[in-house]
Amino acid sequence: MSSIKKSIGSSLASRTTYGFEEEPRYDDMTIEELTECLDSSIRTNKILEMENDMFEHYLSRHDPQSLIAMTHVLDTAKRIQRVASQLIPESSDQNLVESTSGIYSIYEPIPRSPSKLTSSQTLNTLSGSGQFSSKLIPHVKRLRITLTRRAEMATEETEETKKNMLALEKETMKKKESIQAQMEEIQTRIQDIHETKNHLEENIVKKGVDPLTGKISAKKFIRFMNDLTKKADRELEKLRLKNFTTKGQIKHVTEQLKQKQQLGESLHPIDFQAVAIENQEILDKIENKNKQLEELKMVTGHYNLKLISHKNKLAEQTIKLNNMKEEISNKQYQMEKLKIQEECLQTEIEDIQKQIENIKKLTDKYHLPDVMEFIQVQTELREMKKTYDRLERHQKIQKTAVSNIKNKRQLYKNELDTKTSNHSQFFEGLRESQIFLN
Repeated sequence: MSSIKKSIGSSLASRTTYGFEEEPRYDDMTIEELTECLDSSIRTNKILEMENDMFEHYLSRHDPQSLIAMTHVLDTAKRIQRVASQLIPESSDQNLVESTSGIYSIYEPIPRSPSKLTSSQTLNTLSGSGQFSSKLIPHVKRLRITLTRRAEMATEETEETKKNMLALEKETMKKKESIQAQMEEIQTRIQDIHETKNHLEENIVKKGVDPLTGKISAKKFIRFMNDLTKKADRELEKLRLKNFTTKGQIKHVTEQLKQKQQLGESLHPIDFQAVAIENQEILDKIENKNKQLEELKMVTGHYNLKLISHKNKLAEQTIKLNNMKEEISNKQYQMEKLKIQEECLQTEIEDIQKQIENIKKLTDKYHLPDVMEFIQVQTELREMKKTYDRLERHQKIQKTAVSNIKNKRQLYKNELDTKTSNHSQFFEGLRESQIFLN
């Protein structure tokens, strides 16, 4: 990079100065110096080619006639160079200068305005600065393009290319957005078509077939198409509303932009100065407020520390208070339990007192019976027990007798059944034998 910069600087310096570089002594150079010189000359040639292309583009837009004149000049110069190399020796330059004096007549009538370059000004740049130009054109010093003019041309060319690039970028962005919108529209259409196709195949082709005829019913198909058209109408109505709202938003935004542009045109430097003064005053106020805020922060920090200490004390007191409340609640609960137990005990005491009173009443009213009456009652009770036992034994005997009788009846029935079955078999055998004999 440093070698390129050096070569560019040397080329610019050589072209801006009115003198010409002396030819280097190639015989005294080493191989490395020759290679460096060759590389630098290649780089300078590339830079000159780029400059010439840039100047050519510039002149093609601003002064195309000068390009035509320069092409004629270059062609004549090349022809003269060929003739001079063949006929005229290198030592005699006067005849060659006289032969090239007609070159100036080609580009003398071209205007030399500062906005447009003449062919004579760009001749040296396009042909290169060297001994040949100095020999062919002795007054080439006054035909050179200055460095400032070259910079102006380069800046104008870069600005023009930037404008073209921006315009091209805008056009490409618009095309890209339009293509993306078209692609999205096509994708939505394809998706809708696939959905309708699947819905048609499921509801009409598969489920809508008549089992008797095996054909699709027309009513279902017409109903499906009507539903599809209604859905499309609803979607269109939604899109119309959306389009209407977007148009309103665009109109509102354009009006805002116009208002902003009008405000920007109506503003003056004095307004900006006034705004700057107001901003400075506001900044001063903000600084004062910030200082006050810092002081208040210091005060609040001090009181925050005190508040934290008081909060800690309050937390300790609240813990103690909660413990006391818990103890009080426990004591109250115990007191309620004791009250309930006391009430239960009182009820028990009352019941016991009532029982004692009843016992006392019974003891007061109770009279002992006679001994003879007690003996009689005991004897009657014994006799009754004996009779009960005797009757119970009789009942058991009767039950056993009844069960025996039932068993005998069952056996008798079984014997009768067997006898009747045997008799029936015997009679059937006789009948069969009679039938056989007959």
